[in-house]
Amino acid sequence: MFYDRYVELCEQKGVTPTAAALEIGLSKATPTKWKRSGATPSGDNLKKIAAYFGITESELLSEEKIQLATNKQVELRENIRDNYATRALFEAMVDATDADILAAAATIQRLKEERNIG
Repeated sequence: MFYDRYVELCEQKGVTPTAAALEIGLSKATPTKWKRSGATPSGDNLKKIAAYFGITESELLSEEKIQLATNKQVELRENIRDNYATRALFEAMVDATDADILAAAATIQRLKEERNIG
């Protein structure tokens, strides 16, 4: 049932179902309606709920267990998506070995330190 999934996601996010509904822009009675009727939201409401939890609509409707991303994970994902240089770095890592990645990280750290010194 959708309501059970919604409550599970609210618990992971640390909010009450009512508080989440209000933050999403739904009425505070909406979660109770889902619980009593067994209804599943559709359309724009489904999109808003999925966006609020940072998951896809398919993940929201799935029966599979899901772990919400932490705020830091969401921030990193957005940085990779929105920042060309960061995205290029991550794309370059796809076929890299662990040693390559550690060497690149050390080089970046050294460049940052040199920039702060100069």
